[in-house]
Amino acid sequence: MADKPRLIDADKLLHWLNGKIEANSEPYNDYRIERAIAYEDLKGEVESCSFDPDPPQQPDIQPGDHVNYIGTQFPFLKNVKVDHIEIHRVGKVVALAYGDEIYKVYVDQVKKVEGEEV
Repeated sequence: MADKPRLIDADKLLHWLNGKIEANSEPYNDYRIERAIAYEDLKGEVESCSFDPDPPQQPDIQPGDHVNYIGTQFPFLKNVKVDHIEIHRVGKVVALAYGDEIYKVYVDQVKKVEGEEV
């Protein structure tokens, strides 16, 4: 499972950067000027949303899709319909309808059946 991105408050960071830029803008020495320029570069990147988190991704497998189970536990689950999707602490689970039964497997254990009309 992917690590959760660490989110920060961009306004707080910009406030902190403005203070650093002001404190390092006096021409005391080359190092201080270079540091002020680096703070200004970072401020520009934050303002242009370069570090904003990616929008949440929708799973490409949706209820009603037909999938093949690619694990080893249920080899008979081929071209079965996704009944619903559940979100658990350990990851996304798809509920597969097979006959009168529902089999729940992790979403990364199924592959969508492409190009076949059922």
